[in-house]
Amino acid sequence: MKALFDALSRLDRQVEFFIRDDDAGWNDNALLALAAIFGELDLPIDLAVIPATLGGQSAETLKALVRQHSKIGVHQHGYAHVNHEAEGARKCEFGAARSPARQLADLISGRNGLWQMLDGIAVDPIFTPPWNRCSADLAAQLYQHRFRMLSTDAWRNDVGPEIIQLPVQLNWEKLRAEGRTAKALASAIATSERPIGLMLHHAEMDAPARDELCNTLKILVDNPHVQFRAMRYWIGD
Repeated sequence: MKALFDALSRLDRQVEFFIRDDDAGWNDNALLALAAIFGELDLPIDLAVIPATLGGQSAETLKALVRQHSKIGVHQHGYAHVNHEAEGARKCEFGAARSPARQLADLISGRNGLWQMLDGIAVDPIFTPPWNRCSADLAAQLYQHRFRMLSTDAWRNDVGPEIIQLPVQLNWEKLRAEGRTAKALASAIATSERPIGLMLHHAEMDAPARDELCNTLKILVDNPHVQFRAMRYWIGD
């Protein structure tokens, strides 16, 4: 953790963080365990929800969670989190293997289904595609179908100015497997000129992973130059 403490000690400007947890609709127990950490620390977390996997019980669990923790945001994570690309190609649900019309149909079906399943809960106008990628055709359709933000893992030049981009930079599970969580956070804090996005996958996190995350968040929260925000903050009114 020395690298992280050193980076924080040198901060003389505000650094903004957001945390995006993908794949809500899978493994409710792991989601509840993760959400408990954010409730304890009173921090915002944004849940990217897979519409087609959100069954009745999962929807009720998610609604209860949002009502219990006011700093939880929810938004759409693709449609069914299914890869449609050919074997050997990079995985993508909204990619070149399918027509723009088919992609758009799934986008709208997922949006409407999510609204229906989460009736009474505000769904933020944010789209996070599975595997952090989608076609330019789909990106071009987002605004006219009521989305205001696209969140992937890199800045894209094929997205119009009417759509706000908020990419994640840090993949918690990957960095933890490589033993680089503290160093990667330190580097992002020292160099990033944009909000720093940390991507989680609750379904892949065991108790030790959650404990490490919790301890890391406590270090960040203690620094007066670090500010955690919900993703909707960058959409504005």
